[in-house]
Amino acid sequence: MNIDQDYLKKLLEACQASDKPTFDIAGLKEAGFNYNHSQFEFHMSILNDRGLIERDDGDPGFGLYKGADGFLSWSVLPLRLTASGHEFIEALSNTQVWAAIKHSFRNASLATLQTASQELLAGLTYNTVNNIVNNTANIGTAVNSPIQQAGAHSTQEQHTAYGIQERTDLNRLVTEFVTHLKELRLDAKNLQKATAQIATLQAQLAGDDPNPVIVRQAGRTLRNITEGAIAGLISTAAQPTVWAWVTEVMTRLFP
Repeated sequence: MNIDQDYLKKLLEACQASDKPTFDIAGLKEAGFNYNHSQFEFHMSILNDRGLIERDDGDPGFGLYKGADGFLSWSVLPLRLTASGHEFIEALSNTQVWAAIKHSFRNASLATLQTASQELLAGLTYNTVNNIVNNTANIGTAVNSPIQQAGAHSTQEQHTAYGIQERTDLNRLVTEFVTHLKELRLDAKNLQKATAQIATLQAQLAGDDPNPVIVRQAGRTLRNITEGAIAGLISTAAQPTVWAWVTEVMTRLFP
């Protein structure tokens, strides 16, 4: 059985919605989850396997018992979402994170979903914290003309909206990464991080008005993760011109 992401998210939300520190299968049944259904058994099992839910008394399991003949029986035990469980549902509840998950991680394992969603949320949180103050200046025509607006001893960043050429380059950049990412032979941790940033870029570019702050941060993170591997691959890659182009675009758009 495969993970049903919508079912998983709703199940976690139901666990979190309890008005007590714990929840149980009786409460989940009232929320619409039939504990005699194999789908419920499967998703509760993988949540328990990953340490996202556990018994409140600390004993192993979550109240499901299987007889030698395959007969299932349930005990109504107090269960709890662990800290990891709360962090996971917090990430999935973010609309931008959820859109990226649905777009780029449809068949991912639970471990990948956890890593990707929390990496995406961390990137969005970083951007929010570092973009609390926004000033907008409307200018008739300006070419390569940085405009600064700040008080004494302040620091600031200049944010630029992406034009047609930049959008075209960004879309091709994402396509090249999706097509050739495996050539970089990243370790599992960096591969998941890179995939999460690519998903962020895809989600932003899918809309009519991508947030340049989010795009820039995702691009910078992606560049930091991959530029060493790209540099080592350019001379030996099957298509070195692809990686040379990727390097040029990332240097230009994500300095």
